Amino acid sequence: MANAVKESIDKSFKYLDKFISVLRNGEDVLFAKEKVASRRVYKDGAKVKKILEVYDTFVEWGLNIHDQGILEDLFVEEDFAGTRTNPKYREIEFQNIADGSIEVLPISRIDKATISSVGRRAGSSFPGKESDWTETLTCYALALRQDKGSTITEEDFRDFLIKGRNEDSTVQRVVKQNVITNKDYQLVYQYGLENPKWQTSGVKVANALYASPYLKSGVKYNFVFAGDPSMDWFKGKWTHKFNSTLQNYLRRMNNITDDVKNYGSSVDDKWNPADIFAMSKQTNAQKAEMQTTTTGFFAGKRAEWRKFVGKKRITASDQKVQEDMAELARYNNWIHERILDGTLIPISLKKVLKEPKVTLVSNPSIQEFDIDVSDINVDWAIKAAKIYINFKVTYTSKVAGTKESVKKSYNYFFDCRNFNVGENVQFELGMGTSSNQTSSAKHGKVSVGPAEMIIDMTSSTIKNTLKQRRQNFTRLMRKQKLSQEGAIKSFETNVVNKSRLFIDNYDINRVTENAGWPELLGNYIRFISRETGYDLKKNDRDLKNYFKSKIASVELGWVITAKQIRPIIRNNILKSLYLYASSQGLQIFDDSGLLKKSYFYNSSYVKVFD
Repeated sequence: MANAVKESIDKSFKYLDKFISVLRNGEDVLFAKEKVASRRVYKDGAKVKKILEVYDTFVEWGLNIHDQGILEDLFVEEDFAGTRTNPKYREIEFQNIADGSIEVLPISRIDKATISSVGRRAGSSFPGKESDWTETLTCYALALRQDKGSTITEEDFRDFLIKGRNEDSTVQRVVKQNVITNKDYQLVYQYGLENPKWQTSGVKVANALYASPYLKSGVKYNFVFAGDPSMDWFKGKWTHKFNSTLQNYLRRMNNITDDVKNYGSSVDDKWNPADIFAMSKQTNAQKAEMQTTTTGFFAGKRAEWRKFVGKKRITASDQKVQEDMAELARYNNWIHERILDGTLIPISLKKVLKEPKVTLVSNPSIQEFDIDVSDINVDWAIKAAKIYINFKVTYTSKVAGTKESVKKSYNYFFDCRNFNVGENVQFELGMGTSSNQTSSAKHGKVSVGPAEMIIDMTSSTIKNTLKQRRQNFTRLMRKQKLSQEGAIKSFETNVVNKSRLFIDNYDINRVTENAGWPELLGNYIRFISRETGYDLKKNDRDLKNYFKSKIASVELGWVITAKQIRPIIRNNILKSLYLYASSQGLQIFDDSGLLKKSYFYNSSYVKVFD
């Protein structure tokens, strides 16, 4: 039998969370060479507490807890008398269920069966992204809800999954007649049984969607996983037009030398973030349908176009761009109408453990972006490998048939960090505040590339302002002899003289090749954030991970708080980041805070979240 801790290191995405849960909750464990669980983790033991403290510290830092080196630090004795191939694992206390006695044993004695489901089909696995499996599982819950014709319970769904795993013919008929996915149908049953929280989420999502106005009573749907090849046409149609139109438009209108994709943007996900589709079984012929009316936001009006692009004269090339963008707008409009008539509903999913909300995120007109941001503050999170940006978004909307308007405000925050070791920083949007999150769901991310693009488009001077601050930093380091010369020179070559706004992983790797780099990078964090401290870790690998996550995050914090940048510019940047992260398109605002240019709008979709 394999041991659980080794599996939690080698296959962490699959087993780590369960292993930590076993330790935290004192669950029954199966030991190697035993046939039944006969001992229980003694959760109050000091050795268990030590492992959990280390684990929680890694999480708080925003480090990738699935990194093999980090996991070895977690589970392997610091000064083990073995080898990497045969390590000495940490020891913890176990309490014998039968007589209450306590033994100190290595965690490697815990068998793999403790963290995996007994009775899994031979050779089963869940390849690819976990989200692919959770989204397909939600399609299964929707299929059950449609077949039953009334609200389903968690017990209903679990029984459904068990029967499906056991190849019940009725369950298999319901699934295969109502779900379209490229995932192994049998493995989805097993995935659901091994992930009870996603069972819960699927049930709540299915019931909420059928209680909403979007899944029409009496209409029979196919529930389609967005990653299935049968749905390639949906985003493919938009992506083709975007590639041929908007990228060229962005370059021409803004003197941007690199197109959107070179900034690292996944614009198709921001255009429509659908994870699954509910498709009426009568809509196969409608897939190729395109609305022929000119009801898009450009609608062929040259005067509106001139105002939009800030030009007095429209060239033939501009006219072609206008026509193509109007076609994109008509496609958006077609999708919106399909949602309203219940024939094709793109659905964006978040894990929901509470009672979910279902809302239609619709395609706005140019004039509808009457939003403002306020109450901006940055939590520099000195000991964490991240920062938080808290802010309030206020929407102003007109009351139909009156001259009155209504304002609604919501609190949001950006969690800015490296979400996976080896990747650059991303800025993840959450609801509430960093200290009081009102939803477990996350509402989208902005990667470094699109963030740079938004900042450049909003203000062309910010990059040079930050460069000047970096130059001031190197002069200070030399004058006060706070860092070694080799590290300072490397910082100048790889950071100060770079063309991109934010420091990335490559830049940090080059700087860390020189003696004195921890002090230099630590001082840079303090210099940029104006905070008095930073956290230097005890080994080089952890330090590098810390700086790779922390520095670009701190630089965005500087953009949002720097006195050298006018408040209206900071607000505009934050508005654009918020709209992009929440899949409301790429919108840039002018010096008065009003919409200046819109490079694309999102299409409509239904969002489910708690």
